[in-house]
Amino acid sequence: MPDHKDVEIPAVNIVASEADRSVRNLLANGLSNMGMPIATDASGASTVVVLSTEALTDPEWRRQLQRHADTRIVPVTVGTIPSSSDVPSAVGDINWVVWEPENTLGSRSRVFSALRSDLSRYQTARSLTAEANAWLAEGRSPHLLISDRRRAQSAVDHLRDAVHDPLAALPQHVLEFVTESYRVRRKDRTKQLRKWGVRGLATVVVVALTVSVVATVRVLVKNNNLASQGNYPTFISERPDRLAMLSAANLLQGDVANETVARQVIAAQLPLPWSMGALNVDSDANVLDASVSEHGDRVLTVDARANLALWDTRTDTAFWRRNLGDGNYATLDASPDLARAVATVRSDLYFVHLNPWHIKRVGLPTEPTSVAYDLTRGVAVAATDSAIYIVSADGFRQLGKYTILALRRTTAGDVRALVRDGGQLAIIDPVAGKTIASTQLPEWRFEVGALGPDGRSAAVTAADRQILFATDNLAFTRTGQAVPDVVSILAILPGGRIAFAGGQFGVRILDSRTGLTLGTVCRSFGVNQSIVAAADGDVVACLNYATVDLWRTAHLSPVLPPAAGKPLGSSASLTVGEVSVSGDVTGRITVTTSAHGQSRQTKVLAAHGPITAIMISPDGRSVVAGSADGEVAQLSLSSDGVMAVVNWQAPDGAPVTQVGWADEPGRLLAHTEAGNWWTPSSCDHCDDTTQLVAHVRARMWGCYTENQIEFLTDETKKALGVSLCQHVPDAEAG
Repeated sequence: MPDHKDVEIPAVNIVASEADRSVRNLLANGLSNMGMPIATDASGASTVVVLSTEALTDPEWRRQLQRHADTRIVPVTVGTIPSSSDVPSAVGDINWVVWEPENTLGSRSRVFSALRSDLSRYQTARSLTAEANAWLAEGRSPHLLISDRRRAQSAVDHLRDAVHDPLAALPQHVLEFVTESYRVRRKDRTKQLRKWGVRGLATVVVVALTVSVVATVRVLVKNNNLASQGNYPTFISERPDRLAMLSAANLLQGDVANETVARQVIAAQLPLPWSMGALNVDSDANVLDASVSEHGDRVLTVDARANLALWDTRTDTAFWRRNLGDGNYATLDASPDLARAVATVRSDLYFVHLNPWHIKRVGLPTEPTSVAYDLTRGVAVAATDSAIYIVSADGFRQLGKYTILALRRTTAGDVRALVRDGGQLAIIDPVAGKTIASTQLPEWRFEVGALGPDGRSAAVTAADRQILFATDNLAFTRTGQAVPDVVSILAILPGGRIAFAGGQFGVRILDSRTGLTLGTVCRSFGVNQSIVAAADGDVVACLNYATVDLWRTAHLSPVLPPAAGKPLGSSASLTVGEVSVSGDVTGRITVTTSAHGQSRQTKVLAAHGPITAIMISPDGRSVVAGSADGEVAQLSLSSDGVMAVVNWQAPDGAPVTQVGWADEPGRLLAHTEAGNWWTPSSCDHCDDTTQLVAHVRARMWGCYTENQIEFLTDETKKALGVSLCQHVPDAEAG
């Protein structure tokens, strides 16, 4: 990451409509705390433009935008912008920074990076793109890779520096081009480059984290309120486990000077979505495809050396690895219990029974690009870009010629395919050879497609850069959700959720039923190429160029209402025993406690909008509050004072009407005027060091690499429950 410290930063203007006041306040507070002054007289050299459907209908917003048209514009989109909207040309042709309500830290950091971007990097990006295009057009010819080792290293440095710059995003094939160039030239790399090279694109570096955590916690100590949470370096928000680990080490290893601030940093990370861990971090071959067990406790993978491996997602370790044959390209699909699987290796298809181990090989005329296991009929369906093969243990038959957009097994156990034949788009049952649904959709109107687990729903990305979704009969409707210029992932997850991604910045989850963007997952590594989900819809596995990034997604979605009689707070003031709490229209909360005849009063900034609901825990040690801007905050009460430990934004952005604690441990409960119930993470008793470390331990990865935990003492590793990742076992012959 570029170092912006000790550099004079010019003031920035912020243009936002009144409807986006809360976003403007979060941006102003966050950027100001990062050292970027906010212009009050429209004199800034750069302008952040908050773009929303409400802003587009606001004449004053358009007048302000016109005033700043000659400055550097950084548009920030809030919600979905329909393609038919009248977007001013000043922002219409610029890459937009997406505002993520569930991750305001990351959003503000990306805006900061965009404002501080080095414009010379775009010339480098254009050059690399041109070279990568030629490499791709010539069938990925090794002769067209970057030939100079120093220039290959420079390209990697460029990608590493630009990976958090939303205005310098690169297509996926350029990342592949640079990665392959560096791999070929890496013979001369030093030990330092082994830590900071290609994997540096995907993994936050321990040295940088160690240096930055001190600066981060020193800034946070200035204000004991939630507004100070926007001071993290941009890469910190992508790996909250690493910053929490560092801060916990400060607590456990006796760093008394930073104890209070380290506790605040940990508490700030816990409400964020965390990865469950990563598989295949220390292996001799990249994972190409995977299947997740029904409840996400195991993952079956196939790698670039045609090895099958079974993984434990709790420990991130492999039970075993077996080789299927000789090949560098493979696909996979397995039953929900991972007892049976089909895999393709080059032009061979394997029926695999895992326990006891048994395989059956069937040769195909060509190399499939995808495969699905029809468990109902006991056959495999293998597809290339233009052909479908129905494969049994006795042989295969070919089903016509189509352009295949998607192939998957449904929850019922049979297989469906989304295919195109000229202007005809259809869902077919390839085994039965019949059409389930069809529609006329000209080829130029869409690019990539996906099928839902029900075998009836479908999604496509349209030519106008948005997602179209159909629940049945391919009757598509516009979601209003914009997609990147290059879409690397489009998938429908259980529960009607749509996952989509470009080359960088994780995988976003869209709720097709409500139109809400629920959050972003799979941010641990720079690039994702595919996503697979457990049958229960919770655990997802994102595949990048080397590893598998595991995330839970259930808590991103609204939940069912609580049982009648659930204790909840629905007013802006409440008194329980000796604790009295009240909120005001500025988002501040006043806590008054009485003990031994003495009264003590503390004020804390908990939100950026009027407080609408307050609840006090039965033990009087914690308070949860909601605001008119859809914010939920949790305060920890102790003898040392009041600490704001959770700040969460409801994806629907509606005023919070009720708050409390969910029945599930570690979860708050909030209801909004939009009618949704949400369960953000809690940080109960985070004023206590032992409890705080326990929160961190519960969310640590199953294992870490040596350079990630080398600064921890043995006692700290034991307390946090972290261990060294074991080398993937050698593959046994299949």
